[in-house]
Amino acid sequence: MIIGKPTITIDESFVRGRMVAAFNAGLTLAAISAVGSIRASFAKNGKYRPSVPGQPPGRTNDLLYNGLSSTKGENLSASVYTSGVAYAKKHEQPPGTSGLIKAKSSKYLTIPLNDQAARMRERTSTLRSLNLTFVPGKHRGVAFLAQTKGRGKNAKSTLMFMLKPTVRLPARPYLRPAFQSHEVVAKMLAAFCRGARKALTEGISA
Repeated sequence: MIIGKPTITIDESFVRGRMVAAFNAGLTLAAISAVGSIRASFAKNGKYRPSVPGQPPGRTNDLLYNGLSSTKGENLSASVYTSGVAYAKKHEQPPGTSGLIKAKSSKYLTIPLNDQAARMRERTSTLRSLNLTFVPGKHRGVAFLAQTKGRGKNAKSTLMFMLKPTVRLPARPYLRPAFQSHEVVAKMLAAFCRGARKALTEGISA
């Protein structure tokens, strides 16, 4: 009895398409996993207390935290990024360094000196709408804004903001350390495998 040799025909374009789709699906979930890990690394020091320089930033106003996002896997690539925060890149410098930030729209940068001032700045788009007094500083290029309560002899002034034309922001990297963490990378790999496996098995019956 003669049995013919089995013939297997492989549609290379179909297989290639499924593989690319699987990789893109895996990269999508890996990027989402990275965003979750990065957000979890943010210091929980209280809303108006910054983190220690060199460590991931705190959730002072949640701009960096909420700005974190990722792109969908496409063309075998996916990205993790933060948007809408001009100083985000300054944080990514090596620990121990600092980035220079210059005042743009006004002459000074406003630096809160206490929790009340931080809340005050967050609630209003411009400090000019508040009843604050300009106080010249002893050093050139430095001034203050003070809040005065009471009148006459009972008046009491509290310095609320320091005004400086430039300020150096200590590095608080959070993106780079995440991708150097074995734990974060392991979670990303697991997410990649889940996404790729699901994309490969869709439409295939057991």
